[in-house]
Amino acid sequence: MKNLLFLSLLFTFLIVSNGMNYQLIFSFDMAYSYEGSNALTYNYNQIMSSNKFLPLDNSAFIPAGDSPPNNNLTQLEMGVWLYVHCYYDLDYGLVDEFLSRNINTIYFSVQNDDDCEGWDDPALFQKYADFIEFARSEGMNVYAVTLEKPYYIKQNYDELEDSFGNFINKTKEIFDTYVIDVEPYDIEGGAEPDAGPNVYVPEYIEMSKNLRSIADDYGVKYIDTVPDWFHTDIKNTGLKEGLDALYGDGVNIMTYHTTAEEVLSKINDIRTEVIKPYVISIKITEGLDAPTLQENEISKTINLLRALSIPIGLFEADGILQLPISFFQ
Repeated sequence: MKNLLFLSLLFTFLIVSNGMNYQLIFSFDMAYSYEGSNALTYNYNQIMSSNKFLPLDNSAFIPAGDSPPNNNLTQLEMGVWLYVHCYYDLDYGLVDEFLSRNINTIYFSVQNDDDCEGWDDPALFQKYADFIEFARSEGMNVYAVTLEKPYYIKQNYDELEDSFGNFINKTKEIFDTYVIDVEPYDIEGGAEPDAGPNVYVPEYIEMSKNLRSIADDYGVKYIDTVPDWFHTDIKNTGLKEGLDALYGDGVNIMTYHTTAEEVLSKINDIRTEVIKPYVISIKITEGLDAPTLQENEISKTINLLRALSIPIGLFEADGILQLPISFFQ
């Protein structure tokens, strides 16, 4: 009870200190109890229901007295990473599968295989465009995922204009938001085995700055994708603002952990320090030689992040579709 009272007082302080009067969209109770080392109990009450989506918004507040009628409030983002290969059956039934799991956003990634050219193939381009149009007609947001190799961190402005700018120009009639999935830490174990954060952090921030300029030139939004430890990496190089030093409109934060407790522990500093809008993506599908959330921890993690009003990304579609719908309710 003391913990709950403190949380309530903390929210009140933050609202008054900003000189604004706000009404809470989400109401939740959360209690922690530790038995032994890591036992966590929780409960939450989400009082909002809606078919309106607000991507990348960590704020759980709207102005007092300004609530839409019939409690038709804004729903936090629940995104899914969808990787489309040449052989992938892009059936429209996927949209129903996603919606049944409360997923309202697709991060759409086209994988160029040896036997096809993805977006460069006119027939496949039309196939992707038709699917995206259908998903949007069902009320979903769809964002493009691009620049999915770590070597883009080495490109200068002109090279990024050629790669990112050309892709925007090709797809700007379809997308207004682009998710950049350059994973800078892969450089450490790849092309430059001795390159640590002091090397790849400045390079990534320079790339982010250039991407910001290019996105502005084309009038689109762009989102950085980084692992949860990147916030600390940035601070350790002397930039105390951490992820807020990036130039994207928001940041998709990848977590690679097996339990809800580990996820919450690793994003604790992010929750208290980062102002920039962010999504926490949790790894559900096995692979990539990275830890995967245990099956019995999936619903628990989703519920805890929802209770904290944190938008969620689910990595990735293949694993999600194998799980019961009840995991995502």
